[in-house]
Amino acid sequence: TEIVSPDFPGLADYLNDHLERLTGYRLPVTEHLRGVRQIVISQKSELPSEGYTLDVTIPQIRIEGRDYAGAFYALQTLFQLLPASVYDTAAPGRAETVEIPGYLIEDSPRFPYRGVMLDVSRTYFDKETVIAYIDWMARHKLNRLHWHLTDDQGWRIEIKKYPKLTEVGSKRIDGEGTEYSGFYTQDQIKEVVKYAADRFITIVPEIELPGHELAAISAYPELSCKGEPTTPRIIWGVEDIVLCAGKEKPFELLQDVFDEVAPLFPGEYIHIGGDEAGKSAWKTC
Repeated sequence: TEIVSPDFPGLADYLNDHLERLTGYRLPVTEHLRGVRQIVISQKSELPSEGYTLDVTIPQIRIEGRDYAGAFYALQTLFQLLPASVYDTAAPGRAETVEIPGYLIEDSPRFPYRGVMLDVSRTYFDKETVIAYIDWMARHKLNRLHWHLTDDQGWRIEIKKYPKLTEVGSKRIDGEGTEYSGFYTQDQIKEVVKYAADRFITIVPEIELPGHELAAISAYPELSCKGEPTTPRIIWGVEDIVLCAGKEKPFELLQDVFDEVAPLFPGEYIHIGGDEAGKSAWKTC
């Protein structure tokens, strides 16, 4: 069996990576259509955006995608027809025979925005876990990751102009004096964003304001109305201490933060929260 993918360079290697997990070997890649067993990946402009067809017959498996994303999603469907070890990265597979039932599948997304949220502020996940999460998103044809990076319980993204945001704001004391910490460097952020983009997933970062900012206020108390020292919140719920709307400092910091955040995320949106911002501190400020 051979792989032919003239219109979508790179997808042959991606397919081979999964087949190697399943069988332990890779299929040869060719540019020529022949009357032998082949997996053919090609473009069909008449399909809807991100749409594809998957036609499993003898001697060929034919995949037609409207665009790169469509062809990529067709491969996800193909993998779902294979044994689950196609996803196993622990060791090369040993399947000697792989059988795929005959199918003709025509598919396109009903919704252009198919998203999930990952809150790493309350529960920190390291870079490798986020990448594994992106893999699961890709398998389910999801294309937006709302990455909740800051909140009362922790600030998880490196801001070079304000190092205390992570030096102080990424750490809280949980339980019986146990430190809970973790954050992503900007280089790690770039790596995750690139990995997601290669799987047609856009990351939407969230920087909360003006509430849910106790981690930042712990690092820079002058951001609050009273300016009193505090620590990142160790319980969930709504915090009364918020960014002060009557000082210039919070606006200056936010401008600087977004100046560093925006270049890291080439997607259309940055989420700024806006929920559960208590007004009690403002009323007495």
